[in-house]
Amino acid sequence: MNEHAAQHLSEQEEAMVMATSHHLGCLQEELHRLHRLSEAADEAAQQNIFARHLLGKAKNTRRMYQAGISVFTTFLAEHGVTLSFSLAQEPQLWQAISSGLVQAFQLWLIKNGYVLKTANDYLG
Repeated sequence: MNEHAAQHLSEQEEAMVMATSHHLGCLQEELHRLHRLSEAADEAAQQNIFARHLLGKAKNTRRMYQAGISVFTTFLAEHGVTLSFSLAQEPQLWQAISSGLVQAFQLWLIKNGYVLKTANDYLG
């Protein structure tokens, strides 16, 4: 291979490296923007999960869910847990609620005069 051909090949290789580098830089920027948008969408979805769950539900169903959360909050307060965040607005709180706590709430409802149907509706 002569010197001119080697220099031409070297220029082509350099151009390819520069193009690849530019491509990777653009790709990284697009990935970064997609990740930021996905994180924002995930956060918005988590913040509105309860409202989305109630979309399309009958007015009485929405009222029943709100009443259930209100009564559950009262139950928690009577057992020494006062929440500064609403269970309807902060879905992370639900991660700490065990099946045993739900069963205790159901018993508390019955002991406090709620009929079984209402207790089940609140737990629905």
